[in-house]
Amino acid sequence: GADKFTPKMPQYYYYQYLHLAQIIDSGLQAEREGYDAFVLGGMLDHGRLELREVLNIPVLFIGETSFYVASQLSSKFAIVAPGEVLLRGVQENVRRYGLAEHMVEGVHLGAPSLPELVDLFVKKPRAVIDMVAKAATKAIERGSDMLVPGYGLLSLFLADQGVREINGVPILDNTGV
Repeated sequence: GADKFTPKMPQYYYYQYLHLAQIIDSGLQAEREGYDAFVLGGMLDHGRLELREVLNIPVLFIGETSFYVASQLSSKFAIVAPGEVLLRGVQENVRRYGLAEHMVEGVHLGAPSLPELVDLFVKKPRAVIDMVAKAATKAIERGSDMLVPGYGLLSLFLADQGVREINGVPILDNTGV
């Protein structure tokens, strides 16, 4: 985990840079303490190259793993992210991993901020589900036959709410993967 976090992290490269040091330290600590692997839950896959360079245990990332599984289970997948900046970063990783041909342009919920979205998870879950359905419909119209949540907590929320598909198009359970 990361001891220090700002909700602005997914929106600013500077905060991502500061966050990266904590991730690398956690990976090193995990290896020292005898863990079998290091798994990172953030969809931006921070530290992917650095950790694979310095650790001798397997290193897995929720984003990378989700994209490869989605590309195997569907002809075209789309990212559904809370906001535009996070969507851009996640899609950038899909391209970086050489999987762009399996992806259609993703969508975002237009969520004002991640803390406000998480607050809605609790206070107005139906509103969040409706936001996801509305955004996902655009991706489905573009040819997506699988939806990949672009935010780990969104994936957990949808699974908890029993939302497994939108208009017959499955939603990948990032955490399950």
